Amino acid sequence: MSNVNALVETLDSLGSEYKVTDENEAEIFSDISISELVRELDKSGCELLSAKEKDETLESYFINLLGGKHNE
Repeated sequence: MSNVNALVETLDSLGSEYKVTDENEAEIFSDISISELVRELDKSGCELLSAKEKDETLESYFINLLGGKHNE
């Protein structure tokens, strides 16, 4: 199983909203327990290498969710 497949299956099982951005990365739009995410990824043999939190406005979130462009 590829890393992105393990990540997608894990995020789906946790009921998370997300967008896969490349073969090893996803943006997660839901509040999520990093500990729980790591435990679940470990079960799939997938290692979490890094995580960062980024502030986003509600407007920006919905524009990104719909795939639009945001003019700042």
